Amino acid sequence: MRIGCPSFRPVQDNAINDEFQTQVTSDPQVAAAYLRNGEVVAFPTETVFGLGADATNEVAISKVFIAKERPADNPLIVHLCDISQFGTVCERVPPIAEILARALMPGPITLLLPRSPALSSLITAGSPLVGIRIPRHDVALTFLEACGRPVVAPSANRSGRPSPTSCEAVLADMDGRVACVLKGEPTEIGLESTVVDVSGKRRLKGFFKRYCFGGHTMH
Repeated sequence: MRIGCPSFRPVQDNAINDEFQTQVTSDPQVAAAYLRNGEVVAFPTETVFGLGADATNEVAISKVFIAKERPADNPLIVHLCDISQFGTVCERVPPIAEILARALMPGPITLLLPRSPALSSLITAGSPLVGIRIPRHDVALTFLEACGRPVVAPSANRSGRPSPTSCEAVLADMDGRVACVLKGEPTEIGLESTVVDVSGKRRLKGFFKRYCFGGHTMH
């Protein structure tokens, strides 16, 4: 069954427009329908709330930059629901990346990998690498699976403002700027994920020793 979504136009600055207010939902399927329709959707993760858009749709990606007032030279992280999706956004997955992914994903870690040529350069700001993450959050994973495609998602705040850790904080910053907010409990960690370059150009011996075998938790 297809869930219909009204066309959404963001509110400019602080203007009030009742016809185009942000919808708040607790249903990941409804939120995913908005995203598949080319809209921007805020959703919870274990770190902070993210601002999601279809990673295969350049118009949708552009809406993220507009909503956040984010500079175009600031790349976006791609969120997936399963390791099997790596091939949709990466040109190759080095063995060390696969080891780390299987050990630490889902979780608050972002891996930098060689990006697929098919991936929009808007996502990576022209970089040959792309950041990939699988959140450790049931609502987020259900939402991402329902989207059925890679999802770009920076934090759901305007640039320069604190990253939101609750639905209320997202709405304070983004109401009228995005089509939909997927409700969730306040985030578990409250900080962005740890970023690790596993493109094969840097040695990660120390990282393996500390995080894979030392029993440390990355916050």
